[in-house]
Amino acid sequence: NVVEIRLIHDLCLKDWRVKFKSIQRTNNKVADRLTKMTSSDIEHFVVPEESPHEINTLLEEDTRSSILKESTSN
Repeated sequence: NVVEIRLIHDLCLKDWRVKFKSIQRTNNKVADRLTKMTSSDIEHFVVPEESPHEINTLLEEDTRSSILKESTSN
């Protein structure tokens, strides 16, 4: 979406230190699952009070995977 790209570009032009890091979908199961859980209809978007158990489990897996990748790349 061109509008989103322009917004990102405008943010990058600010006097900030910006670092982008690409994370493979297989290493970011939480974001992938949250995307699948949300409705494409913004009127029905719900933010849960607490994260579902499956999200907590995926977050732990993502964290372990991220730590493992960082330790093997150094």
